[in-house]
Amino acid sequence: MQFDYLIRNLRSDILILNDLLFEHNHTIFQIDSVLITGESILLIEVKNYDGDYYMEEEKWYSLTTTEIKREVKNPLLQLKRTESMFIQLLHHLGFSSSTSTVKSHLVFVNPNFFLYHAPLQFPIIFPTQIQRFINKLDDMRAKKNMDIYHKLADELVSIHIKNSPLLFPDHRITTTAIYDWCNIVPTYSIRKILSRHFKLMGQGKSSYYV
Repeated sequence: MQFDYLIRNLRSDILILNDLLFEHNHTIFQIDSVLITGESILLIEVKNYDGDYYMEEEKWYSLTTTEIKREVKNPLLQLKRTESMFIQLLHHLGFSSSTSTVKSHLVFVNPNFFLYHAPLQFPIIFPTQIQRFINKLDDMRAKKNMDIYHKLADELVSIHIKNSPLLFPDHRITTTAIYDWCNIVPTYSIRKILSRHFKLMGQGKSSYYV
């Protein structure tokens, strides 16, 4: 399920920007979707996690079929970091976040995903809630004067980084590097995918793909 596909038919006065990559204060951050409604600016982080997960305070764990837990990166911390960087970027562009509230949402699109112990107040949209979330977006009323938001959208597109440095152009591609980057897909799956699309150079810990 592609979230950007689901929101393509939102009413025309909602400005939708997908797959944005920014650099601000020497920090690179990525946003899956920015929805500008006039009432608010929504930052959407889409995750395709599969299987069972649970939370203990600020830590997230993946449960395998053997009931062994494996700690994974907390996507809510990533979401908070992205929101903070985006608000700083707005101020840098001369656009006050007080003009329109910035809200962030973590959207899980895989119907096979389940998260135990998720607090109700967390900004999480589960697969069964996505359509209701989209319906609420459609019910939002845009402000009469959207010119300032169109200007903001144009500026965001203009500073979007088109050639992503996250694709490791200056670094060797290794199983460990990819795992550290995503921290979700098991290493054996990463190795299988890399072997299918790249050529393995070397052996052991010094091996890499080209």
